[in-house]
Amino acid sequence: MKMAAGFLAVCLLFAGCSGHMPRKEQREADAASAAENQASVRYFVKDRDLFVECMIPSVTFSGSRHAKPAKIKVYVDGVWKGEYNTAAFVVKGLDKGVHTVQLEVVDKNTGARLGIHRQFYISVS
Repeated sequence: MKMAAGFLAVCLLFAGCSGHMPRKEQREADAASAAENQASVRYFVKDRDLFVECMIPSVTFSGSRHAKPAKIKVYVDGVWKGEYNTAAFVVKGLDKGVHTVQLEVVDKNTGARLGIHRQFYISVS
């Protein structure tokens, strides 16, 4: 009888714990959200050129083994302007006016979106 009660207690313990353990996919999604929050972009416009600098600790543009290799796709007013394999780059020859700039960080090898993106507005005079 004591053995059956002990077995039942152990089964209840394992059954209770199994429902509260986080899944690996959830932790990775949380890490991606945290990485996006850590990404910052600095930029300025000079003449008709846009100078951009991205600081994203979770990716690498130089090939470091400690972060995911990435590149940045740039869109101005929804039109693709290029892909950049560096954290700092220049988009040249923009038209005068107010523009929406979108940056999308993608995997350097597969082109898959990494969930890191920024959008901002600039004025070219």
